[in-house]
Amino acid sequence: MDLPAVISAEAMLSPSAKFASQPIALNIQGEYANFSKKCSQTKALIGPVAYPRQVVAFDEPGRRRIPTSIEGTDKGCPLQLVSIQVELLAAAGDSLAGGAAFIGTPGRKALLQFFSSVNAPGTCVVVGPQSAKAREARKAMLIGDLVIRWAEAGARPAPDR
Repeated sequence: MDLPAVISAEAMLSPSAKFASQPIALNIQGEYANFSKKCSQTKALIGPVAYPRQVVAFDEPGRRRIPTSIEGTDKGCPLQLVSIQVELLAAAGDSLAGGAAFIGTPGRKALLQFFSSVNAPGTCVVVGPQSAKAREARKAMLIGDLVIRWAEAGARPAPDR
């Protein structure tokens, strides 16, 4: 998949009624990795293991400009953007839940549902037909729906239809 040198990403949370009155901040990060044979170890039937990986926080509020490639720790092994990670934070800064949109997702858009947990940060589920039963079973714990969209820097991500 070919990506431009820099993309713009935005994340928009629609909180459930239970969480609508609570301030929720979004922490957006880019996950970078290099799975090439030259830069990682591989194991039969598993594929790349011990590959270089780095997570980079993007602090700019609202729309974020994210480089799609960064320098790796080893010469000749640049790291490519593989996911956009989002953490939902409560007003006190505590983690409510986290999840990720993988860059290979068709349409440069991902819809996630975040769910709370009793004694730990919550989780997210990618919205799709395969996850319908899991989402229905956890609907009482729904924090909200999150849309992550990305496009070439300077272009607006495609609107929802």
